[in-house]
Amino acid sequence: MNLDLTREKRIFLVDGLINISAAQIYVFLQKIILKNNEFEIFFISATDKKMSWPYSQVPQNLIRLWENGKFVRKLFTFFKLKKPSIIHFFFELRTFGSLKSALKLPLLLFLLKTLNTKIVLTMYNPFILRKENRWQIVDQTTIKFIPLFIMKILIHLYVKSICRFSHRIIVENKIVKSGLEEYFDVSSEKINVINNAVPQEIGLISNIKRKEFLNKFSNKKIILCFGVISPRKGQSNAIKAFKIIEDKLPDHILVIGGRLSPEFQLYKKELLDLINEFNLEKKVFYLEELDEEEINLLFEISDIALFPYHPAIYGSGAFSFALQYNKPSIVTSIDTFKEILGDDGGVFVDPKNDEQLAQAIIDLLTDPKLRNDTINKMKTTSELRSCESIAQKHYEIYKQILK
Repeated sequence: MNLDLTREKRIFLVDGLINISAAQIYVFLQKIILKNNEFEIFFISATDKKMSWPYSQVPQNLIRLWENGKFVRKLFTFFKLKKPSIIHFFFELRTFGSLKSALKLPLLLFLLKTLNTKIVLTMYNPFILRKENRWQIVDQTTIKFIPLFIMKILIHLYVKSICRFSHRIIVENKIVKSGLEEYFDVSSEKINVINNAVPQEIGLISNIKRKEFLNKFSNKKIILCFGVISPRKGQSNAIKAFKIIEDKLPDHILVIGGRLSPEFQLYKKELLDLINEFNLEKKVFYLEELDEEEINLLFEISDIALFPYHPAIYGSGAFSFALQYNKPSIVTSIDTFKEILGDDGGVFVDPKNDEQLAQAIIDLLTDPKLRNDTINKMKTTSELRSCESIAQKHYEIYKQILK
């Protein structure tokens, strides 16, 4: 693509996964930038066709540039030629392909520092959690053959380096910011907290797709557990809780769906084995990765949603869908949800307490007052996190660092 090199300020958003959060921000930033005519903005992603744009309408200035795992030379050469004002990375471990590819990010950031461009880094998970008021490395690391004490050193060096090479760091919540400050000694002034965006409109869904799903689930009422398939997201706890109360809910089914990372294939097998062991094949449905329309449809037709996350400090893009659809939800009493909803803003349960989760499901399905109160509180939270306001916060950061 030929870029207009006469314009002074050009911003490039980089995300190989094209997660919904980054896509939302880009779409609304385009509107803001078009109105102010101050920047030119582009979205850079991988050539992998599996990483499709999550919305039906593909935006302008979407550039497919690198192959998974082979990004350092390609991106550096590209940016050296295009002379960007800002490069904004939306970083997860698999942003550039395999886990091994993530190790190359510090090198890329080091090289980009030589181009006199500003680096913004949105970090989703700094690999730590707070337990009993002490920070520690998450205990479910995906590289099992490395001793924990070595892993702690490597993670500390890795996070410190990518933060050092970035001019501004964006995180989803105050808990992540505290972790970067206290565990990794990153300057508070360098970190901005910007919550996940929540669209205020409801997505259009075809009647054909709606009929297909309703038939698939035999018109049963749906308890939805949606999100990245991972032990930390507690899908196994949802299955165990549902087993406890299945006889009390003859008209309900449990639907589990979300993106599966290769390192959690064994966890997927564990979930399927659990469903078979409990004889829940006709009551618990495991869905593979879903497209935008299917995700929106599931949240539209579900009765309630479950987020039985284990302790961690990451945000939850999946929970944004529940907020968008004002879907009454049960969440665990971890820092992430306490910050989003406040101490009394949701239906909270203890992580890993399957009996408590089971009782909360019964309560939310049978208590109209609890249900309405939960919906109203989630609606209030949703309105504070509109895509327009979240994109505007990113826009203000771009202007600040280019002063």
